[in-house]
Amino acid sequence: MKLASAWLVSNLCFFSFSGAFSQGGQINCGEFRDPKVFCTRESDPLCGSDGQTYGNKCSFCKALAKSSGKINLKHHGKC
Repeated sequence: MKLASAWLVSNLCFFSFSGAFSQGGQINCGEFRDPKVFCTRESDPLCGSDGQTYGNKCSFCKALAKSSGKINLKHHGKC
């Protein structure tokens, strides 16, 4: 049951990220700030203002939270 719950949570997170971009290059990270939420390995690269390529929106949001909001979205795709 625990494995099924982890699968469900990760897939719900993936699907809830659809449309997470808002105007001005900002991302609505919402529930991805929760340390209990784990990112999937889905490849949808984002380039941060720190020059780092993040594998997907979830990993970008985790880095954003860790940096206390100091990084921004530079553009969609690899840096």
